[in-house]
Amino acid sequence: MPTQLPRVTPNVMLSLEPKSDQIPYHLPSSPALMLSSPAPSLSSSAPAMTLMFTPGSFSFPSNGIEIGDDFESYREDEDGGSGSGYHHERGPSLGGDVFVDLIHPEAIKELKAIADQMIRSGYEKKCCQVYSNVWRDVLNECLSILGAERLSIEEVQKIEWKILDEKMKKWIQAIKIVVKVLLFGEKRLCEQVFSESELIKEISFVETTKGCVMQLLNFGEAVAIGQRSSEKLFRILDMYDAVADVLLDFEFLFTYESQRGEGGFNRHIKSIL
Repeated sequence: MPTQLPRVTPNVMLSLEPKSDQIPYHLPSSPALMLSSPAPSLSSSAPAMTLMFTPGSFSFPSNGIEIGDDFESYREDEDGGSGSGYHHERGPSLGGDVFVDLIHPEAIKELKAIADQMIRSGYEKKCCQVYSNVWRDVLNECLSILGAERLSIEEVQKIEWKILDEKMKKWIQAIKIVVKVLLFGEKRLCEQVFSESELIKEISFVETTKGCVMQLLNFGEAVAIGQRSSEKLFRILDMYDAVADVLLDFEFLFTYESQRGEGGFNRHIKSIL
């Protein structure tokens, strides 16, 4: 029997409107995304850095760094050089690499050890399944907090303009946060946990994130193919800019195989662009 995966509390917390009576729930020594719902307090003697989301900017309270809409994304170095393996692509300088670790670094070591053992024992499929199920739920919760609802094309096209306009604003913010922060964090986590197998690493990442990505793209596609009107023009252009802004990041995150075909992402992206 393989060793069971431990119950790991994701270090993912998100808040669009932080309230004074809310206590950030985070593990020590790791950036976190603050949840909007009240969370239990965890005692810790170690300092922690919390990544707080606000409607217009991101900020790191521990050092006063603020990141606006053009915040940086992180890509893996192609030259295989030393260091973190990631570098800044664009945006304001933060004075050093900043990553979003979705769980505590010590937990990553334990997860990797268990994943390696399960893979060596022939339980790689079960390992991928359990990992993807846990983190899929985390991403879905983040989407819910960001206000990105799961809606069908028919439902989107029946929404009156004033309400739809607000949903489009939230979608624009959500796709930037999801792609540039959460998906890069998930990609990094998969690379750390499944570093021994390129195939398992890729499968786990795609299975974890595809539902979240398709939910965002389906909404964008529903708006793009909906009834045209002059009042929608500028908001649709904002959506276009948002997709264009994350397109290179998106292509980097996902393999060619996961983007092509009828069930791939490219068709949905092209319908928006």
